[in-house]
Amino acid sequence: MGKHLEISVDSSPVCGEYVSNVLIEKIGCAGIVSEEKEIEDEKVVKTSEGLVKGYIWLDKDQAYNSNFEEIIKIIKEERETLINSGINPDSLGSWDVSFKEIADEDWAHS
Repeated sequence: MGKHLEISVDSSPVCGEYVSNVLIEKIGCAGIVSEEKEIEDEKVVKTSEGLVKGYIWLDKDQAYNSNFEEIIKIIKEERETLINSGINPDSLGSWDVSFKEIADEDWAHS
């Protein structure tokens, strides 16, 4: 069994596609989730708009060897690129980054 590294970026709904592209093209994520909805009694009770999650596959004995600081640096540089192009920083969200390893058996519940 393997596992995945989940990289979560807290952006804004407007930036979701841009953040997804950064995670795929610059970080190497193989999969992206850009919006999750929690549903109870056929009604949406919670949504994660603006939170983008990217996934990197890891073999069962493999630890993710990349430098977490480097990933954060790349993401923050991309945010600065948008700000330098004239986009208001308040409309971008924080772009805070978090990491989590997910075992295959827990994959369906993440």
